[in-house]
Amino acid sequence: MYTILSSLLSVVLVIVLMMIYFTEVEQILAAVPLSKYILLFLAVVAFSALNSALLVWFSLLTDSYKDMQNLFSPVSIVWMIGPFVAMIVPATAWSSWMLLIPPINITLVVFDFAGANVLTLGDYVLTISSTMFIVSVIYMITNRMFKKDKYALGHS
Repeated sequence: MYTILSSLLSVVLVIVLMMIYFTEVEQILAAVPLSKYILLFLAVVAFSALNSALLVWFSLLTDSYKDMQNLFSPVSIVWMIGPFVAMIVPATAWSSWMLLIPPINITLVVFDFAGANVLTLGDYVLTISSTMFIVSVIYMITNRMFKKDKYALGHS
């Protein structure tokens, strides 16, 4: 539930930021079909689920909440790779392999929504399914760790 709410907030914030930074935002938002809003929301939900899964996994690996935050900080920095790649690589040169890497694929989806218009429905499906596959793998690892460890969510 929190993942869906944070995802919805993220989509709303993307639209608000577009309204602030782009002067012709009304034309951009009017030109975007409803299906693209739904696909953006699903991609953001998948990315939020990935972050949630990583946080749960890291909480099982550490002894305290503070240690978990320290372990997750480098992951937050890695998420910044996506915007840099999307700014350097022109939209016409985006490749399908880029949609398999979560920090890059979510950024490409947002750039596509903001006006790049180069991703197809198959690209969105690849983005969402690859991210959810990673979430599933992390969930299986976390579930196995949780069942083996008598101390759930830390040892304190």
